[in-house]
Amino acid sequence: MRVGTRGRRSSCEVTDTLPGTLHYCFAQKHQPDRRATGLSMDLKLLIRRILARLIDLVVIYIILGLLFSIDGDPAGFVRILEAITQGVEVPTDDKFQALIAIFYLLLMILVWSVAFFYEVPFTAVCGQTLGKAITRIQVVIQDSQQSPPGFWRSVGRWFVIWSWITVMVWVPTIAKVILLLITLVINVATWKSTRPQFLHEVFTDTVVIKS
Repeated sequence: MRVGTRGRRSSCEVTDTLPGTLHYCFAQKHQPDRRATGLSMDLKLLIRRILARLIDLVVIYIILGLLFSIDGDPAGFVRILEAITQGVEVPTDDKFQALIAIFYLLLMILVWSVAFFYEVPFTAVCGQTLGKAITRIQVVIQDSQQSPPGFWRSVGRWFVIWSWITVMVWVPTIAKVILLLITLVINVATWKSTRPQFLHEVFTDTVVIKS
């Protein structure tokens, strides 16, 4: 039995094994055929994904801000770094450079750790971070279109995304522009394939759908 709904169809299974007639309708959660929906469907999904990523970055920024603020003092983290380098026997000029190097190393480790524990567990189990939940999208395994991606696929997504972000932060401006253009061309090509995917989703066999 087929029940028509506006914009999509549901499969209904009828059973009489229990008193009364029970109707089980399962709305198809996978994305409709791209040929039927056209570019507007992809654009709406893309906008939701951008909004979700911005929300997630704001959440990570807030978490980092709380970690950096020690006893209400935003400079508390710097004091910890000074304490770490206190016993290092280096000349005065180099001591500042050593402190800066350690600061950036610890900062990178801290950012990656916060991003990992924020994104990977929620994506692995639920297929959603807070940003994706708010914008009503979800990460699923490409073949099943239903199951959350699991731990290793979520780790792969996180690693590719945050490796790119880290490189974009550290490289010179001209390299940023070149890398951004290369990334844009590659992702446009993968987005226009059979399913709307970015490069990190092609690698991890995942896809983002509306939840």
